[in-house]
Amino acid sequence: MIYCKLNFNGINLDDELVGYTTVNVEGRGLMTRDINTLNIEGRDGDYILGGKYPPRKIVVHYVIKATSNRNKLYILRRLNEYLQSTEDVLFYFADEDEVFRYGRVIEVEDPPYDQWQGLGKFVIHCQDPYQYGHSREAKGKIITRGLEPVDIEKICFKVSSSTKKLIVRNNRTVRKIVLNGNFSSGNLVEITKDKIFVNGENKMEYLDPMESDFHEFKLYRGDEVTVNYGGDILINYRERWI
Repeated sequence: MIYCKLNFNGINLDDELVGYTTVNVEGRGLMTRDINTLNIEGRDGDYILGGKYPPRKIVVHYVIKATSNRNKLYILRRLNEYLQSTEDVLFYFADEDEVFRYGRVIEVEDPPYDQWQGLGKFVIHCQDPYQYGHSREAKGKIITRGLEPVDIEKICFKVSSSTKKLIVRNNRTVRKIVLNGNFSSGNLVEITKDKIFVNGENKMEYLDPMESDFHEFKLYRGDEVTVNYGGDILINYRERWI
């Protein structure tokens, strides 16, 4: 058996629950994209229209070692409480190298009802199939171990001189975020996944939707980000792997 402690939604189940042990985990291995294909009459094979990663299902096998039926029911009741959530929560396993995932429990299987000790399992559904690293900071240039685009938490810089247009640019892909507004020297600009702040005030209306690649602004290993009329760019991001 493989012993891999599970921390689910901030609770280390193996340490918190005496009599509970995580013994094995399925679903953390290789993954390929699901593809959408079209059969064309008269053409050999098919035509691939696109593809995407499917959700992951992490199956957690555990063992209950109780001292009585009362004790067994107590352990299961506590475990049930810890696994409840109405949204995806952060979880990770002790045998992984400082990475975490997001998901929620959708299936459970109890140990044998007529035994004080036995194996059970539960399934964590990850609609986001990626695993993430800890938050990191870069000065304009992304340096990662993985090949997947990083998860951008925040892009931050100070305006170096007054302007009415700021252009944040990925110099490799030439994708950009264009902001139109009254910017003064020293203004602090923060760009998140769905908001734009200037000196802490929400200025989403500054985004130019026609010129910008806001939702397609992705950063990969080696990408460099610059801004006109701006100082040093700081990027808070998380590496992610499939």
